Amino acid sequence: MKSVIRHIVTVDHRDEAVFPTRGTWVQFSSEVAGLGGGVANIRTELKAEANKEVAPGVVVQASGALGVLHDVYGTDIPDHFFLGGPATIRGFRQRGVGPHCDNHAVGGTAYWATGLHIYTPLPFQPGKGGLGELFRSHLFLNAGCLAHPEETGAAALEALTEARLAGGAGVALRLGSVARVELNYCVPLRARAGDAPAPGLQLGVAAHFL
Repeated sequence: MKSVIRHIVTVDHRDEAVFPTRGTWVQFSSEVAGLGGGVANIRTELKAEANKEVAPGVVVQASGALGVLHDVYGTDIPDHFFLGGPATIRGFRQRGVGPHCDNHAVGGTAYWATGLHIYTPLPFQPGKGGLGELFRSHLFLNAGCLAHPEETGAAALEALTEARLAGGAGVALRLGSVARVELNYCVPLRARAGDAPAPGLQLGVAAHFL
């Protein structure tokens, strides 16, 4: 059993959520577990995004996230942070960044991740003002890393310098006003022992992408 109290603060100054052209978005979440049950920990996470239209229809987006998990007692793999997959570090399998045991990711207790994106209309703007407005071309670079749960102190800091890096290009499709689909061709540029890279096409659906 696990009891959790979670507090989330979100400040959103974007002109829209799915394909913003300007503005910033910041979300800070803090979570305390241990008022009941057999798990006690403190988990904090910060995510941010900034958008700037540099030419008509061409938007540069910078995004980032970081998190820290402090174990008091009973914390296990499901409580850890995970990276990898189409919504975080593209070019890696789902939860593919970091150590694995029997082909299962063990996650980490601290992480950082960042992304740089360029969104443009589709070439020749087919269906401009109609169906074409649902699509964007997408270029990206993602980077990030995890600190293994057994790494502490200087070892954890060293682990957080071993960045993974991936780049690629693809197409994004709007799903209403809250989510989108991305189909990207991904190229892992830097990986570490224990990671699970996934070069090639990668499909993802999410309300928020890194």
